[in-house]
Amino acid sequence: MLPAVLPLLTACAGVLGPGTLDAHFEPSEGTSHAGVGESTERAQSFTVENDGTLAQIDLWVTVSDDASPLQLQVVRLDDAGAPSVDPADVVLDMTAKPAGLLRNESVWFEIPVEKNAPVTAGEQLAWTASAPDDVWGYGLLGAELDEDGEAYKGGGNCDRAVGNYEWKSCDGGADDFGFRIWVDTGD
Repeated sequence: MLPAVLPLLTACAGVLGPGTLDAHFEPSEGTSHAGVGESTERAQSFTVENDGTLAQIDLWVTVSDDASPLQLQVVRLDDAGAPSVDPADVVLDMTAKPAGLLRNESVWFEIPVEKNAPVTAGEQLAWTASAPDDVWGYGLLGAELDEDGEAYKGGGNCDRAVGNYEWKSCDGGADDFGFRIWVDTGD
């Protein structure tokens, strides 16, 4: 019987994610929707919980049929608590394509990190999302409380309108965007 169970155990182990679940905010339902385009960028700050390297970033989104690739960065925060625009503060810069996602549904967009992006427990970072054109193919979903009725205490969301206003402090405003950060701790 053990040989028949082994493939099932192996398959289930992959469901747990790539590495250790680190900072995360998982609402049970979205109460807000924020579009992402070339001129409007969104961000969510978070506090890293484990030393290691970024393994995967999951964003809770809706994706339209004409969605272009998503530009994703992980950056340090500046002195005002906003995402830094200094190139020296970029931890990760990558493009992700929404292949295989259900369109116009609330889904977790799982984005594997294929670059060496070290992080340190206690560090405050932010992920930022933009799109190369204003197709508005992505909506970031958020809520005030997670599935356990708790607010996210490790950061907040913010935005900027390129050419109109710069990043504001990610001080925890209203709703937080749904996200999961996975870290390879080397264990």
